Amino acid sequence: MTRCQYTPEFKSKVVLNILQGNQELNEICDQHNLNSNMVRKWKQEFLHMQLLSVVALNNTNVYFLSQNKVMRKNFATMIAYMLSL
Repeated sequence: MTRCQYTPEFKSKVVLNILQGNQELNEICDQHNLNSNMVRKWKQEFLHMQLLSVVALNNTNVYFLSQNKVMRKNFATMIAYMLSL
């Protein structure tokens, strides 16, 4: 039996449905015959990639959304933080 390969677009669509509250994780998994642990991993990866959605920029401080929390760092610290991910 070969493994299914899902496109990034499909993974994003599934995760966005979960994050927007359109459907529950288990409901989506049942609908598409997906493993719930795999989808949880997709969600984690998606949130990690969205880590640096910038909310606002103020002088040398950068405010950004990190896993649903607003964080503030100075610009140099933020760059170091990004590179450590």
